[in-house]
Amino acid sequence: PIKGLHDIFEAENRWEGQSYWLQRAAATPDELKALLDRVERRLEDLRAFLLPPDWDKARAAFLAAGGTLPYYRSQRGPVTFAMSVYDVEELIYLIMDEPALAERFSRLILRAILERARVLDEEAGCAPETARHGWSWADDNCAMLNKEMYDFFAKPILKAVFDRYCPLPGDGR
Repeated sequence: PIKGLHDIFEAENRWEGQSYWLQRAAATPDELKALLDRVERRLEDLRAFLLPPDWDKARAAFLAAGGTLPYYRSQRGPVTFAMSVYDVEELIYLIMDEPALAERFSRLILRAILERARVLDEEAGCAPETARHGWSWADDNCAMLNKEMYDFFAKPILKAVFDRYCPLPGDGR
């Protein structure tokens, strides 16, 4: 299997009660800093991290059999994702009390999303000019932030992803 965004951020995706639930990956600002250091290292060669060791062989066999590789065009929204990785209240406190660390967390979520999408597009044989447009978010927890917090933490992520994958007025968002 190809690893997901939650894997990049070390959040276990556990099946419980008829749904998957991301498990917290950091509980304190210091743990979050250490996690973000590891995420940055993974982003240096994300392809090697995301894809299984026998990927080239498996990919060739899959494509030869008529399969098509999936696009990465939907994601748990940035607030829901961050609150799963770090906790609801803790993210709110982080934004209020440690804005530089909160901004780093936000920007690494963005970098990881864009880089994962780029890698998977390349593996599917799509150039940026020919890649499928559209993006879907599931971000129920966005309601936990006020407008200023949302504009600070999540809006830059949505804007950059939409600018890259939904630049045209008719693109699905």
